[in-house]
Amino acid sequence: MSDQPIRHGSPFAPRGADTNVDDVDSSADRSASGAGAAKGATTQVGAGAITAIQGNALEGPIYGAEQSILVGALCGAAVVACFSLACVAWFPPGGTLVSGLGCALSVIGLFSRRPVWGSVLLVLHLCAFAACYYQLFLA
Repeated sequence: MSDQPIRHGSPFAPRGADTNVDDVDSSADRSASGAGAAKGATTQVGAGAITAIQGNALEGPIYGAEQSILVGALCGAAVVACFSLACVAWFPPGGTLVSGLGCALSVIGLFSRRPVWGSVLLVLHLCAFAACYYQLFLA
């Protein structure tokens, strides 16, 4: 067992001669005192600040290679739309498969910088899929 006292607070808070972790108020103590300031000249870094720095992987814009993949999927959905519409007229069995691929690419493209185009292409592919399916099985 060591003689050092148990440290309270953030493990990332600076520790030195000028900083004493016990001198820093917690947020509950600050709201109760109403002053809003710590007892000393120190500040406390809370878990909220660390979360704000790291960010959440599911929120906010996507940059880098992931954004390029999403835009590529959207462009692929636009190219596949041409083949999907051609399959409606000439080859309905293949049109169901091509339209299904276009739907998958459009869903991936919904998360890109251009979600409106992704949704327009998704509706287009769904309509082409329905037309091919109708010609294939119901007509």
